[in-house]
Amino acid sequence: MEAMNSSSASAANASFSRGRRHMILVWRKFLGCEEGPRTLKELVDHWLDTECPEADEDPNERRAFSTRDNYRGYLRKWVKPRCGDQALDEVKAVAIESWLSTLKKDDSTALADGSKKKIRGLRHLLYEHAIRYEWTDRNPITSVRQSGVRQATPIRLSVDQLSPTYYGELKQRERVMVLLDFGRIPFSIV
Repeated sequence: MEAMNSSSASAANASFSRGRRHMILVWRKFLGCEEGPRTLKELVDHWLDTECPEADEDPNERRAFSTRDNYRGYLRKWVKPRCGDQALDEVKAVAIESWLSTLKKDDSTALADGSKKKIRGLRHLLYEHAIRYEWTDRNPITSVRQSGVRQATPIRLSVDQLSPTYYGELKQRERVMVLLDFGRIPFSIV
Protein backbone atom coordinates (compact mmCIF):
# COMPACT_ATOMS: atom_id res chain seq x y z
CA MET A 1 0.00 0.00 0.00
CA GLU A 2 1.37 3.39 -0.92
CA ALA A 3 2.07 5.97 1.77
CA MET A 4 -0.22 8.98 1.71
CA ASN A 5 1.49 12.28 0.99
CA SER A 6 1.03 15.09 3.50
CA SER A 7 -1.56 17.02 1.47
CA SER A 8 -3.85 14.02 1.07
CA ALA A 9 -3.38 13.18 4.76
CA SER A 10 -4.37 16.75 5.67
CA ALA A 11 -7.40 16.54 3.40
CA ALA A 12 -8.41 13.23 4.99
CA ASN A 13 -8.04 14.72 8.50
CA ALA A 14 -10.05 17.79 7.54
CA SER A 15 -12.76 15.61 6.00
CA PHE A 16 -12.86 13.43 9.13
CA SER A 17 -13.08 16.56 11.33
CA ARG A 18 -15.94 17.98 9.27
CA GLY A 19 -17.70 14.62 9.40
CA ARG A 20 -17.23 14.42 13.15
CA ARG A 21 -18.60 17.95 13.67
CA HIS A 22 -21.54 17.12 11.40
CA MET A 23 -22.32 13.99 13.41
CA ILE A 24 -22.14 15.95 16.67
CA LEU A 25 -24.58 18.51 15.28
CA VAL A 26 -26.92 15.77 14.04
CA TRP A 27 -26.91 14.08 17.45
CA ARG A 28 -27.42 17.37 19.26
CA LYS A 29 -30.39 18.16 16.99
CA PHE A 30 -31.80 14.64 17.52
CA LEU A 31 -31.47 15.01 21.30
CA GLY A 32 -33.09 18.45 21.20
CA CYS A 33 -29.98 20.29 22.33
CA GLU A 34 -29.42 23.94 21.61
CA GLU A 35 -27.91 24.32 18.17
CA GLY A 36 -25.79 27.35 18.98
CA PRO A 37 -24.51 30.26 16.93
CA ARG A 38 -23.43 29.78 13.34
CA THR A 39 -21.71 33.12 12.78
CA LEU A 40 -19.16 35.11 14.72
CA LYS A 41 -21.74 37.87 15.31
CA GLU A 42 -24.12 35.39 16.97
CA LEU A 43 -21.25 34.04 19.10
CA VAL A 44 -20.23 37.59 20.12
CA ASP A 45 -23.81 38.39 21.13
CA HIS A 46 -24.09 35.22 23.23
CA TRP A 47 -20.68 35.79 24.86
CA LEU A 48 -21.57 39.39 25.70
CA ASP A 49 -24.86 38.31 27.27
CA THR A 50 -23.37 35.52 29.37
CA GLU A 51 -19.75 36.50 30.07
CA CYS A 52 -19.62 40.27 29.74
CA PRO A 53 -22.86 41.86 31.01
CA GLU A 54 -23.39 45.60 30.57
CA ALA A 55 -24.63 46.07 34.13
CA ASP A 56 -22.34 47.88 36.54
CA GLU A 57 -21.85 44.66 38.48
CA ASP A 58 -20.79 41.31 37.03
CA PRO A 59 -22.80 38.67 38.94
CA ASN A 60 -19.96 36.17 38.46
CA GLU A 61 -17.32 38.77 39.41
CA ARG A 62 -15.06 37.58 36.62
CA ARG A 63 -14.17 40.94 35.10
CA ALA A 64 -14.01 44.55 36.22
CA PHE A 65 -16.39 47.04 34.64
CA SER A 66 -13.54 48.74 32.74
CA THR A 67 -12.42 45.38 31.28
CA ARG A 68 -15.97 44.54 30.15
CA ASP A 69 -16.32 48.03 28.65
CA ASN A 70 -13.02 47.65 26.74
CA TYR A 71 -14.05 44.20 25.45
CA ARG A 72 -17.39 45.57 24.24
CA GLY A 73 -15.60 48.45 22.49
CA TYR A 74 -13.14 46.16 20.69
CA LEU A 75 -15.91 43.81 19.62
CA ARG A 76 -18.17 46.65 18.44
CA LYS A 77 -15.44 48.50 16.50
CA TRP A 78 -13.14 45.78 15.15
CA VAL A 79 -14.74 42.33 15.21
CA LYS A 80 -18.49 42.51 14.55
CA PRO A 81 -18.49 44.93 11.58
CA ARG A 82 -15.58 43.24 9.81
CA CYS A 83 -16.09 39.55 10.61
CA GLY A 84 -19.62 39.23 12.00
CA ASP A 85 -21.06 37.31 9.05
CA GLN A 86 -18.21 34.79 9.02
CA ALA A 87 -19.25 31.20 9.78
CA LEU A 88 -17.56 29.82 12.89
CA ASP A 89 -16.25 26.69 11.21
CA GLU A 90 -14.75 28.57 8.26
CA VAL A 91 -12.21 30.63 10.23
CA LYS A 92 -8.57 29.91 9.36
CA ALA A 93 -5.55 31.05 11.38
CA VAL A 94 -3.63 32.40 8.37
CA ALA A 95 -6.64 34.44 7.27
CA ILE A 96 -6.93 35.96 10.77
CA GLU A 97 -3.22 36.85 10.77
CA SER A 98 -3.66 38.53 7.39
CA TRP A 99 -6.78 40.36 8.58
CA LEU A 100 -5.02 41.61 11.73
CA SER A 101 -2.18 43.01 9.62
CA THR A 102 -4.64 45.14 7.61
CA LEU A 103 -6.34 46.85 10.57
CA LYS A 104 -6.04 50.63 10.54
CA LYS A 105 -7.26 53.40 12.82
CA ASP A 106 -9.65 56.11 11.66
CA ASP A 107 -6.70 58.29 10.59
CA SER A 108 -5.43 55.46 8.30
CA THR A 109 -2.39 54.67 10.45
CA ALA A 110 -1.72 51.06 11.35
CA LEU A 111 -3.30 49.77 14.52
CA ALA A 112 -0.72 49.19 17.27
CA ASP A 113 0.55 45.64 17.76
CA GLY A 114 -0.71 45.67 21.35
CA SER A 115 -4.24 46.44 20.15
CA LYS A 116 -4.04 43.69 17.53
CA LYS A 117 -2.89 41.28 20.24
CA LYS A 118 -5.91 42.25 22.38
CA ILE A 119 -8.25 41.61 19.44
CA ARG A 120 -6.58 38.24 18.84
CA GLY A 121 -6.92 37.38 22.54
CA LEU A 122 -10.56 38.39 22.56
CA ARG A 123 -11.31 36.23 19.54
CA HIS A 124 -9.53 33.36 21.31
CA LEU A 125 -11.84 33.88 24.32
CA LEU A 126 -14.86 33.76 22.01
CA TYR A 127 -13.85 30.40 20.56
CA GLU A 128 -13.08 29.00 24.02
CA HIS A 129 -16.63 30.03 24.96
CA ALA A 130 -17.98 28.15 21.91
CA ILE A 131 -15.94 25.07 22.86
CA ARG A 132 -17.27 25.21 26.44
CA TYR A 133 -20.83 25.20 25.08
CA GLU A 134 -19.86 22.42 22.61
CA TRP A 135 -20.73 24.48 19.54
CA THR A 136 -17.33 23.79 18.02
CA ASP A 137 -14.49 21.44 18.78
CA ARG A 138 -11.53 23.60 17.78
CA ASN A 139 -10.12 27.04 18.39
CA PRO A 140 -8.47 28.27 15.17
CA ILE A 141 -7.20 31.39 16.94
CA THR A 142 -4.74 29.27 18.95
CA SER A 143 -2.49 29.11 15.87
CA VAL A 144 -2.68 32.85 15.13
CA ARG A 145 0.64 34.62 15.68
CA GLN A 146 0.48 38.27 16.71
CA SER A 147 3.25 40.29 18.30
CA GLY A 148 2.43 42.66 21.11
CA VAL A 149 5.71 44.63 21.00
CA ARG A 150 5.42 48.37 21.56
CA GLN A 151 5.88 50.63 18.56
CA ALA A 152 7.99 53.03 20.59
CA THR A 153 9.60 52.89 24.01
CA PRO A 154 8.19 55.51 26.37
CA ILE A 155 10.58 58.26 27.40
CA ARG A 156 11.41 58.23 31.09
CA LEU A 157 12.40 61.58 32.49
CA SER A 158 15.01 61.93 35.21
CA VAL A 159 14.36 64.18 38.20
CA ASP A 160 16.67 66.82 36.66
CA GLN A 161 14.63 66.81 33.44
CA LEU A 162 11.30 66.88 35.22
CA SER A 163 12.11 69.55 37.85
CA PRO A 164 12.01 72.65 35.59
CA THR A 165 8.55 71.70 34.31
CA TYR A 166 7.37 70.56 37.71
CA TYR A 167 8.44 73.71 39.57
CA GLY A 168 8.28 76.22 36.72
CA GLU A 169 4.96 75.39 35.09
CA LEU A 170 2.79 73.75 37.73
CA LYS A 171 1.11 75.47 40.64
CA GLN A 172 1.24 73.81 44.06
CA ARG A 173 -2.19 72.20 43.68
CA GLU A 174 -1.20 70.56 40.37
CA ARG A 175 2.16 69.47 41.83
CA VAL A 176 0.33 67.65 44.64
CA MET A 177 -1.95 66.01 42.08
CA VAL A 178 1.08 64.76 40.10
CA LEU A 179 2.67 63.40 43.24
CA LEU A 180 -0.55 61.68 44.31
CA ASP A 181 -0.79 60.12 40.86
CA PHE A 182 2.67 58.61 41.34
CA GLY A 183 1.40 57.09 44.58
CA ARG A 184 3.83 58.72 47.00
CA ILE A 185 4.69 62.15 48.26
CA PRO A 186 8.30 62.86 49.14
CA PHE A 187 7.82 65.25 52.05
CA SER A 188 10.88 67.29 51.11
CA ILE A 189 9.11 68.45 47.90
CA VAL A 190 5.75 69.52 49.35
